[in-house]
Amino acid sequence: MVEPLLGGIIGCILLVTLLFLGAPVCIGLGLSGMVGLFLIEGASGAFVGISRMAIENLWSVSLLAVPFFIFMGNMVAHHGMGADLYDTVYKWLGRLPGGLAIASTVMSALFGFMCGSGLAGTATIGAIAIPEMEERGYSRRLALGTLALAGGLSAIIPPSILMILYSVQAGASMGWMFFAGIFPGLILMALMSAYIFIRVSINPRLGPPGAKFSTPEKVKSLVHLTPVIILFLVVLGGIFMGVWSPMEAGAGGTFIAFLIALGYRRVKRDTINTAALGAVRTSVMIYFLVIGGNILGSMFHVSGLTNVIHQGMLGLALPNWGVVIVMVVILMILGMFMDAIAMLLITIPIFVPMVLAMGYHPVWFGIIMIVACEMGMITPPVGIHLFVIQGIAPKGTTLADVALGAAPYVGIIWLLFLLMIAFPDIAMWLPSLMRGG
Repeated sequence: MVEPLLGGIIGCILLVTLLFLGAPVCIGLGLSGMVGLFLIEGASGAFVGISRMAIENLWSVSLLAVPFFIFMGNMVAHHGMGADLYDTVYKWLGRLPGGLAIASTVMSALFGFMCGSGLAGTATIGAIAIPEMEERGYSRRLALGTLALAGGLSAIIPPSILMILYSVQAGASMGWMFFAGIFPGLILMALMSAYIFIRVSINPRLGPPGAKFSTPEKVKSLVHLTPVIILFLVVLGGIFMGVWSPMEAGAGGTFIAFLIALGYRRVKRDTINTAALGAVRTSVMIYFLVIGGNILGSMFHVSGLTNVIHQGMLGLALPNWGVVIVMVVILMILGMFMDAIAMLLITIPIFVPMVLAMGYHPVWFGIIMIVACEMGMITPPVGIHLFVIQGIAPKGTTLADVALGAAPYVGIIWLLFLLMIAFPDIAMWLPSLMRGG
């Protein structure tokens, strides 16, 4: 056995090395945590603790919400509801300066109420919107940069897989997390839309207006909002009124999504199988990530690294909001090299105790973390959303094209951070109204 702090440092060095070598993230998290614990506690003590954490994670009732909401989102994505939703928003907003980009942003926010994955939202909306924007002669950088972040609204607006994981790891209310994300997500949507409108108004060649539709056509298209409204009322309405828990809401939402697809006569065995297999694969991956993250978090705690980092932050002599900004900068940097789930699992055991000690609400900080994670998804060199958009963009599109198009939105996200720090009720007002809140 070695000194706890030395064992923690060795574990962190191993984590960085494994991630740099391209090892699966769950292996990197779990193995580095295990090595650190074995060095600190010895084989017997570490083995008992690791076994207990793995079993507790597998039996976590809250984590049962993950496969339900993933399956619900897959049902929505694989049955064409995204295309219907885009058609409606396009008919209403397409004639504005930069209307297709604005429509894609608004559609992403609405799609977020049905799909809890930023990656799924980015892929689904990108596949629908990119051909339309190319046909209309949109600036490729503006179009692709917008879509890289717009899809991430699915992770900020509930129900969100990242919110579920944060709730489980940080011990925060999942229902509160869901409702805390609504206003920040809608504000980010509005800020993005305003930026597009102003920029294209100044230079109309960046985003020519779309086709013109009559009022009756616009009104008729509103029927495609039905799935969003139904799922919003069933899932979030039920949680808000205390009818059921988030886990039960996930099961109910999945069943309702199936009935909606059945009503649209789009249910096919192949699409259901694809949606189910995708949910199983993603859920298994997340479970292993959570187990690895908990082992690593335990190593941080046992080694005293969490306390060392806390004291280091206090030594900066910054006001509390300044410490939060430093945390966001760290998350932005981490996002350049790893995905959102890994970022959350590594930083929650370090940051959340510090935030609680400063008197901030864990739900408010959870939304800050999730927005920061989505910002990391559009920052190179390893911004995952940048690669997703490049993969479905026209041939010849470089990663630099997507990254440069997304760069202005990093500033817009920082504006949202400043608003949330200055006015915490942006996130906390809706949860405070919930039954039992």
